[in-house]
Amino acid sequence: SEQDAAAILELLASPQSLKKFHLDKNMTGDDGTAHVGKILEKAPGMQDFKMAGSRFTSEGAKFLAKGLSAGASLVKLDLTDNNVNEEGGFALAGMLFKQPNLKHVNLEATSLGPKAAIQVSQALASGCPQLEYLNLNACDITPEGVPQVAQAISAMKNLKTLKISENELGDLGVAQICVALKMAGCPVVELDVSTNELVEKGAVAAAKLAASRAGFTSLNLDGNYISDEGVEEVKSIMEGAGIASALMPMEENDADMADDVDDDNAEGLDNLLAHLKL
Repeated sequence: SEQDAAAILELLASPQSLKKFHLDKNMTGDDGTAHVGKILEKAPGMQDFKMAGSRFTSEGAKFLAKGLSAGASLVKLDLTDNNVNEEGGFALAGMLFKQPNLKHVNLEATSLGPKAAIQVSQALASGCPQLEYLNLNACDITPEGVPQVAQAISAMKNLKTLKISENELGDLGVAQICVALKMAGCPVVELDVSTNELVEKGAVAAAKLAASRAGFTSLNLDGNYISDEGVEEVKSIMEGAGIASALMPMEENDADMADDVDDDNAEGLDNLLAHLKL
C-alpha cells in the first residue's frame, strides 16, 4: 500500500547501498510508487528492480523512471502487469537509454501501445548492448508499430529470448520480427509469438528462424489460427532441423479460424520468407 511504501522509505537507513528491490503483487498504486521512486533516487547502484502487479499507471511509471535514472547499474527490470501506457512508456524509454548493463527486461501486460513500444525498443537497441531477454507480451503493439520495433530488434546483437505474444501482429508482423532477428545475428534460442492471429506464413517464418539458430530450445505458436497445412509445414521444418522438441504444444491453435492471406500482404510475405531461406 501507499503507507507501507512510505514506511519503507523512512526505515531504510542506507538506501544508497541497495542493489536489489522487489515489490510484488500489491496495492502500491501511483501514490505509493512515488515513495518507491524516492528510494530509487537514493540508490544509484540498483541492479535488480521488480515491481510487478502493483496497480500503478503512467504517473507511477514516470516516478520509477526518474528514480532509476539516478544510476546506470541496472541489470534486470520487471514491471509486469501495470498500466504503464504510452506516456509512462515514453518516460521509461528515456531512462532505459542510459542503462548499458541491462540484460533482462520484462514489460509484459503494460499496455505500452505502438508508439511507446517503438521508443522503448529503440532505447534498448541503442543504450543496452548486453540485452539478452525481452518480454513485450500483451503490450498493444499492433501491426502499425511492427516495422520500427522490428528495426530496433535488428540491432539487438545479444538477444537470446524474445516474447512478443498477444499483440495481434498477424503473419506479416511476425515475419518482419523474424527477419529482424536474423539480421541481428543474435543467438536467439527462445521465441514466443503465440496469440498473434497467425494463419500460415508468419508461423513458417518463425519455424525457419528457429531452424537457422544453433541450440534453439523453444518456439511458441499456440493460440493462433494456423491452417492444417501450415502446422504440417512448421513441423516439417522443425523436424528437418532436428529440433522438433523445441516446438511447444499447439492445443489452443484454431485452424478453423484460418482465413486466406490478404492479397495486399502476399507479396511482402513471400519476400520476407525469401530472407529466411534455409
